[in-house]
Amino acid sequence: DWEYFKFVFRSSLISKVTAFDHLVVTHIIYAETLAMAVTENLGPDNELRMFLNPHILGTLKVNMGASNNLFPSNSLVHRASPFDEEAYMAPDGRSNGILWGKTVALRFTRFQEAYRTYRQFFEELRSEGVQMPELPFFEDGVQIHREIQRYVESAIAGIYGSGDQRCSAALLDDHEAQRFLRQFWRLSDPSTPDFWPSEFR
Repeated sequence: DWEYFKFVFRSSLISKVTAFDHLVVTHIIYAETLAMAVTENLGPDNELRMFLNPHILGTLKVNMGASNNLFPSNSLVHRASPFDEEAYMAPDGRSNGILWGKTVALRFTRFQEAYRTYRQFFEELRSEGVQMPELPFFEDGVQIHREIQRYVESAIAGIYGSGDQRCSAALLDDHEAQRFLRQFWRLSDPSTPDFWPSEFR
């Protein structure tokens, strides 16, 4: 039973966290899409590009390495997982296998929502007398999240002005930024059309 449990834990970790949360969501959906949209649509003097550029530096190089070392069948993710060949490669040898095909089910989750769920569970256990340790991923993460949010909001206000109406009007006047936004959605939609919530548009 213990060997089986370890196998299930490792399998879940490699498929959910490494393959989906890290490789697909972080590297491909977030970073790759942002890096391509920025570099292809925002000129070197565009303030939005100046703000975003430090956060995408090296992304395409890192992702090229990931695509060669992690994605293919018989590479790192495949060899560390319990899944057979068809999980990574379809029988025709050219299209994605069953595991990669599940990327269409991915959905964006706001960190605040994940944190709220964690805190509710934490408090519920505490009320039942169960002492669960606080998890640094959430407790430190919520502080980091708030600082990043302040940083982004102040940068955007500095570029486009503060206040919703003023900021939106200035953003609409920035033709490069509009082209960047259209390209971002165009790049991220085909593989995971329902990944982003509609209000983000």
